[in-house]
Amino acid sequence: MHIRPFFWFLLAFTCVSVLVFAAVARPHVSALLNVHINQEDLLATRMTSFDLHISDAQGLPIEEAEVLPSAHMTNMDMHTPVSTVTKLGNGRYNVQLWLNMAGPWAITIRANADGFTSLQRTFYVQVAPLFVIIRWVVAH
Repeated sequence: MHIRPFFWFLLAFTCVSVLVFAAVARPHVSALLNVHINQEDLLATRMTSFDLHISDAQGLPIEEAEVLPSAHMTNMDMHTPVSTVTKLGNGRYNVQLWLNMAGPWAITIRANADGFTSLQRTFYVQVAPLFVIIRWVVAH
């Protein structure tokens, strides 16, 4: 039985393509995003700070993640003008947001890391007005 050269070429091309794809393709692994926001610390007209921890499925920290925080008021079209992210090491990051008005806010955290599925979490919080705290301190 004689096999035509075209089919040999097709077989070789398919094998090489599969090997190149296997060498280049990276599997996306799921990651975990743990965020703790202390509701008592959320006051209007000041910088709000909270920590988050990013780890893989085995609990190992993800060091080189891109963390993108954002926040907006849920009852009007107002977004945070300033946000910063500081790497603390061991998969921990500190996020600071400027929440400039009291009321209901939605805080969204996006995290991207090479080789991992992108993460996004949204938290709904109530920001207290600063003058209530000041009035309470002065009155007591």
